[in-house]
Amino acid sequence: MDSSECRVQSAECRVQGAGCRVQSSECSLARREVLGARRLPVVPHRSENESDSSKVALMMPLPHPSPFDASVLTAVLTSVAKDNHMGQRLSWWLGQGFSCEHWMQFELAYRFNLQLQANYRVCCEKDWRDIVFHLPDTIEGRRPAASIELKWVGNWWLKDAPEQFKRDIQKVERYEEPSAALCLWLHVVPGAEPADPQYKWLLEQIDGGHGERSIDNMRKRICCRLDDDPQIDQRTTLKLTGFSEAHLGIFGHLNKLARSQPDR
Repeated sequence: MDSSECRVQSAECRVQGAGCRVQSSECSLARREVLGARRLPVVPHRSENESDSSKVALMMPLPHPSPFDASVLTAVLTSVAKDNHMGQRLSWWLGQGFSCEHWMQFELAYRFNLQLQANYRVCCEKDWRDIVFHLPDTIEGRRPAASIELKWVGNWWLKDAPEQFKRDIQKVERYEEPSAALCLWLHVVPGAEPADPQYKWLLEQIDGGHGERSIDNMRKRICCRLDDDPQIDQRTTLKLTGFSEAHLGIFGHLNKLARSQPDR
């Protein structure tokens, strides 16, 4: 075999080798497509009857009492006000001024649970909500029976409160379960002059225009972005060391599904 024939055979071998690589690549691609297809979730067909039944379930009334009943909200606030240890923690916190919204969220959820544990499972930071209420037999992953978005403010710092409260209201209006946007507020007046030095910063914030001295002015400021008066407006008194006055209250807005609940 002369050298020219060898070169031809060598070229043919290279072509065949390239063809094998192309085939191998095509096989790998096909295999990936098959494996990918196996990973695709199978979405069951949802009949019209199933869709209708889920809508009916959403419209079913909540077990009584619901989280939004006036009696439940009163009991929750009273539970906080009568808790001496809670008062001690609040007095300590007011001398420091650090963020504690998640702590209050936990405290409120715990007290909702005490009132409603016969008919609901209460959780925090679940389903992308601050507080959620599941029925006892609800399967994990299902939409909650009810929910709450919570804001925690004090009368010494109200700068962002109107916008934050309004955003929570807009949020709960989009929820597909009965829901409320609650603004839990604390109003305090440090003791007679000279006030305890550790609480002077509160008065400085108020006098600097960041807060309000009276509850009425605080209410106007927090609710100034609302179209109507808050549908929930409850308050109670507290006894806090170092303060001549202390009040705890809730301003709240209910979404359409919550407003339609009976026995409110």
